[in-house]
Formats: sequence, C-alpha cells, structure tokens
Amino acid sequence: MEEQEVFMEIDSYLSEILIIMYPEYKPFLASNGKIYVLLLQALYGCVESAHLFYLHLTKSLLSIGFSKNSYDDCVFNNVVDGHQCTIAAHVDDLLITCVSENVLEKTISDLKKIYQEIKFNFGDSHVYLGMNFIFSEDQVELNMIRMIDEIVEKYLPDGGISSSPASNNLFNIDESSPQLDTETKNVFHTITAKLLYLSKRARPDILTAIAYLTTRVQSPNVSDNHKLFKVIKYLNGSKNIVMKLSFDTGIFVQASIDASHGVHHDFKGHTGCTISIGGGTVFASSSKQKLNSKSSFESELIGLSDRLPQVIWTRYWLQSQGYKVNPAKVYQDNMSTIAVIKKGKSTSMNSRHVNIRYFFAKDRVDNKEIEIEYKKTDEMVADILTKPLQGKKFLELRKTLMNLI
Repeated sequence: MEEQEVFMEIDSYLSEILIIMYPEYKPFLASNGKIYVLLLQALYGCVESAHLFYLHLTKSLLSIGFSKNSYDDCVFNNVVDGHQCTIAAHVDDLLITCVSENVLEKTISDLKKIYQEIKFNFGDSHVYLGMNFIFSEDQVELNMIRMIDEIVEKYLPDGGISSSPASNNLFNIDESSPQLDTETKNVFHTITAKLLYLSKRARPDILTAIAYLTTRVQSPNVSDNHKLFKVIKYLNGSKNIVMKLSFDTGIFVQASIDASHGVHHDFKGHTGCTISIGGGTVFASSSKQKLNSKSSFESELIGLSDRLPQVIWTRYWLQSQGYKVNPAKVYQDNMSTIAVIKKGKSTSMNSRHVNIRYFFAKDRVDNKEIEIEYKKTDEMVADILTKPLQGKKFLELRKTLMNLI
C-alpha cells in the first residue's frame, strides 16, 4: 500500500520501548496530555486502518473499471464483455459474483497486480463472514449451521430442544427474578450478541426473541437467562433449517410491515418487517417502538414510518445495480392505516393528533415508488416478528419467512 500518515495513541510504557527500538519514531506529547506516535502506514488494529484500506480498495477498483453502487459504498460493479461483475466488500473480504468465469478470472488477475497476496476460491459454495452460500441455477441457500453447532456445543452441553424460540411471556419483565452474577451476565451478553449476528443473516425466525434479549444485556436476571436458553434449545432442534432465496419470476420488492400494540411492560408497541426480492427474506427486523401509541392503528402507522425507508432504499439499490424494478409492494393488515396513507390526512377525532411526518408515505404512493396493499393478518409474514407465536401459526409463517418449500 502507498504511504499513509496515521496517528496512534500509546501509553508511556510503549513510548519508552519505541524510543529504544526505533529512535526515528519519537513519540510526542499532545496538548490533551496523551502520547502519540506518527506511523508511516496503517497498522493492523488501529481504528483508522479499516477506513484507510477501504479508501485504497475503492481507488484500486475504480482504476480497473469498477463503479460504486450509488446507495451502498461497499458494492462495486463493472460490465465486461456484456457481463456484469459485482464485488461486495467487508474490509478485506470480497465476495465477487458474475455469470462469466472468464470475467471473474480477469478481475482476480487485475487485483493481483495491486495486492500480490490474494487467497480466493472459485465454485458454487462459499463461506463468507461466517455465512455458507450454496448457489444453484434457481436459488441460493444460506446457512450458518457451523455457528449454531458451536453455540450448542459450548453453551448447551446437556442438550435439549424446544419447538419455538420464545414463550408467550417473552416481553414480560419479572422484577422478582434474581439478577445474574457478573460472570453469567457476561456470558449472557456474549451469547446474545452471537445470536443477533445469526438472526440478522440466516435465522430471522429467532429475531423476535433476540430483539427482546438485546434490551436486557445490561441487567439480565434469571428469567431472562431462561428465555435465552430457550432460543438455544430451539436452534438445537432446528439447526438444519436454512434460508433459501429464489428468483423464479424475476426481481421485485415486496415488504410486509406489521405491529403489535402495547405489548411491552411500558406499553410501547413492537414492529416487525420483512423484505423480499423473490422467494425468501433478504431483510428482517423486529424492534420495540420508541413511541407510545393510543391505538393499534397508530402502532401500525409508526411501524410503517420506521420501516418504509428501508423498503424504498432496497428498491433504489436494485435500480443502481441495473435492474428495472416496479413499485415496491407493501403489505399491511390494518384498513384504517391504509386509508390514512392513501388520503394523506385523517379526519377522525381519534387520530388527528398523529404527527404529519407519518404521512410521507402518501408522497411515495403518488410517485409510484410504493403500493400499499391489504393482506389478512393470518397471511402477514411480519406477524412472526411482532410477537412470540406458537404452534401451527409459527410454523406456517416460518415456512414463508425462510422460503422452506
């Protein structure tokens, strides 16, 4: 890499070692009282290093013909011989896709001229950032079974399974339950963080439970710990369930946005959202609402306001990738909410207080960027992300969520 100037904060002990070993790297005392040393190039572990590498990688990719996706700074595209090659970057881990193997080879060859030491793997199966992608003609299978196995083996040595990731009392906080000791609390935090990573990528069926548990990592109690281990037991009994993404009928954006009213201990609602561009879920979220609402109608409106930007961004991202995309379909199960969005205002005494910022959706409807459609509650896949469902309904919605067909 070319020479870069980087300032690294060090302690006084390290400064003495640096003076002895490298006299030319004389640390200096800054006005804030901290000791710094000037590096000639980025050093692994510095906060700035990842950013500096990104700048260098961007410059390198632009130099060999790639351009950046207008809506994602970590996605680059290049058209060679009529074939589009796409690179997704996470620091120095690159996922490169193209229908032409010749274009892939040329891209790797160009990168080798800049970065001499490159490890790469061709084929239909790849492990990327802990995710195992298996490509076929009509679908992509995404699984993180290895991570689940590691979690179960380490934290659930005695085994055990559960039919669902959460009980009906998921959102209830048991104030009488004893607090966890420091060591167990740290383990609780670690497992929750790992499961959050898993749920946001390959197992959205546990996302509702994890959304609650992430709010408890600062002061978890024994009851919370039982809820956490119920999730692990569920994963142990369903580890072979994998996400399947398919595009049989083309690429189109569909979103399901749902909300549960007043389900938390402070009577705030909970929003669930799924986005697909074919079969399977490419984005899922489950989160406690930040505002209290007076009715289920208002909870639904808050949910739409919070999640529509992600739907609109997904459509823009696909367009920037070169796809022609119709207006995104947004499914909603509350007729009052749909009516208010289409009118752009409310005439009801019960909803006049609702802030006008929630009506930005009407502009998107008028501009033909989104279409709001009604769907029965029983068919709303996002319902699985708003409450701890059980039994048949949980299994049916999980099937749609994960594209288990």
